[in-house]
Amino acid sequence: MPDGLAAMETLLTQRLAARILHDLAGPLATIAAAAGSPGAEDNGLRDDALLAETLSLLRLRHRLYAAAFGPGAAISWQEMAELLPSAPGAHRLRFRLALPADLPAPREGMGGLLLSALLLAAEALPRGGMITLTLAAGAADRAFLILPEGQGARWPHGFLDLLAGRDQPPEAATPRGVLAPWLVALAAAQRCRLALAMGPSGQAAPLLIQPARE
Repeated sequence: MPDGLAAMETLLTQRLAARILHDLAGPLATIAAAAGSPGAEDNGLRDDALLAETLSLLRLRHRLYAAAFGPGAAISWQEMAELLPSAPGAHRLRFRLALPADLPAPREGMGGLLLSALLLAAEALPRGGMITLTLAAGAADRAFLILPEGQGARWPHGFLDLLAGRDQPPEAATPRGVLAPWLVALAAAQRCRLALAMGPSGQAAPLLIQPARE
């Protein structure tokens, strides 16, 4: 492997690890506070209801991140629907999987790609909204569309630059902006094309995820 490519992969892995740790730290801090740990902000008062709720959230988020960022194990549509509400910021989001009831589960590796794309779509909705995953109309190769809908919906600048083949802006080269390069790298590994499709006026364009034809 060329030194430059190895360095890029190492940097991407480091940023992704930092992002995962950051997103798990919030629930862990809440658990410590709800358990009445010494030094907690609530002066050590135990809250069993909050503790149970946050433990459940953390378990789901752990499974979500394992599916999105792990080795690509198979996952069903039902499991995806169950895990997505644990995503960061999901309290102001609604994930909708508008897929045929008889659609086979995504192939190995594809589930992680779709979950990563849905997590990136959540970043396109800083004020909340709905994210829909559906099949692209008329696609013979089972292409998917992801549409973020909500006030101020806009794909992150770093992602648009990557799709256009440009270098990312400095703010994208951080753990906060890691989902865009991660998704692009994952799509390349899964031999999928990413592109923005035509969408409703005034909204973010749908993201097309098109697998290569066998």
